[in-house]
Amino acid sequence: MPLNVTERKLTAIMIADIVGFSRIMERNEVRTFERLRALREEVTHLQVDSAGGRIITTTGDGFLAEFSVLFPQFRRELQFNENCFNASRIAKRMTVCGCE
Repeated sequence: MPLNVTERKLTAIMIADIVGFSRIMERNEVRTFERLRALREEVTHLQVDSAGGRIITTTGDGFLAEFSVLFPQFRRELQFNENCFNASRIAKRMTVCGCE
């Protein structure tokens, strides 16, 4: 009798948001929103796609993404994404969790 074989998949989940988003929006709502939109379009979506991921959902100032992981490639892409956020001078929180 054949055994049922379960296919296993290694996944990484990334959660990111902007530090102090409400405070920044209070200071200059229009400019903050424009910068956030540009970051999403020019950095976040492109980097998630290029790392083999998909954005599951977005929030006002953040996102939740899933990646089928090839760890060396994922780490390079994560570093690039972090450098882009740093260049924009917007502080962010980012957590990556690996799961099977």
